[in-house]
Amino acid sequence: MIEMSNGNATSTLRWNHLFSKKMFANFTLLYSNYEYDMETPKDGGDAFIWKSNLQDYSLKADFNYYINTNNTLKFGITGTHHTFDQGKVSGKGSESSIVDYVLPRNYALEYGLYVSNEQTIASRFTLKYGLRYSLFQNIGKAEYYLYDKSNPEEYLVTDTVNQPGGKVYKTFSGLEPRLGITYTLNEVSSIKASYSRTNQYIHLAQNSTAGTPLDIWFPSSPNVKPQVADQVAIGYFRNFKDNMYEFSAETYYKKMDHAIDFKDHADLLLNRKMEGELRFGKAWSYGLELLVRKNEGKLNGWISYTYSRTMRKIKEINKGKEFAAPYDKPHNISVVLNYELNKRSQISANWVYATTALRLLSCGQSCHRRQDCPHLFRPQCLPYA
Repeated sequence: MIEMSNGNATSTLRWNHLFSKKMFANFTLLYSNYEYDMETPKDGGDAFIWKSNLQDYSLKADFNYYINTNNTLKFGITGTHHTFDQGKVSGKGSESSIVDYVLPRNYALEYGLYVSNEQTIASRFTLKYGLRYSLFQNIGKAEYYLYDKSNPEEYLVTDTVNQPGGKVYKTFSGLEPRLGITYTLNEVSSIKASYSRTNQYIHLAQNSTAGTPLDIWFPSSPNVKPQVADQVAIGYFRNFKDNMYEFSAETYYKKMDHAIDFKDHADLLLNRKMEGELRFGKAWSYGLELLVRKNEGKLNGWISYTYSRTMRKIKEINKGKEFAAPYDKPHNISVVLNYELNKRSQISANWVYATTALRLLSCGQSCHRRQDCPHLFRPQCLPYA
């Protein structure tokens, strides 16, 4: 049996300071090391250990400035150094014939600068608006490839670029506006609407529909643009019986440019040319979230239901037709219950039910993902429109 494991080690150092009655600051130093590995349990000719990890060092400075009773200004800056170890294989035991193989490390710097204001207008309107500027840089010694993308089935390498250490060789940046509006209908109910844009500079390569330690994190690069998402949402919120119960219903729509997926039968494990397996297009998701929560009493908790769809459309995949993303789960029901035995102890229980969308193929099989097709997704096995 193959053994898989993953884990995250983190540490935080924080200093809070009150500059005045109106100015408050929070300074944070963060360290994170996410490791994931796989190994065969017995010695032998093919016994091996596979390891990969993502390591971050971050420094943040967040400020709150209370302008007046109707305006609270927030601003700050953050910086992160990323180290990507995308994979290392070594033989296990003296009898193993596996030769050590290491993918080159990748390094990146990421910065963020933001400002936002929470403003109360009259007695019914509350606005939260702001702007964030993000910057991402590939840095350090690196090797990457240039591809001929004229053939959608296979991107052939046309050149190899070797970058010296200590230099930035690719920079991405973007503006990320945020807007939130709350309209209070009465003392117990309100309507909330929001819009936000985000730039995603770090991506995940998944080998299957289920997350495993073989999932690979990799950065944006000269061959990989950041994913850009715009999301809008609107919801209704209401409290009952002096805030003992609360109910909310919220719907959303999200659109993403430069969405990433892998060509059919992509080779992801220990592949130095993994970026040549990528294909790019558009993605979108939408859904409805319902929540009922009990806040007080010995028995409390919540029940939630979410209907959501996440779809992709990439020219070189599925003949350009839309298909479900690996994490597409149309229905999700969650029940969380807490019971207070006394002032010092309580018991809790939770239950989750979720569905996964299937793709019905012309061969009669249902597959979660192209790589799961029992016929290796032959050309004649095309999804129904």
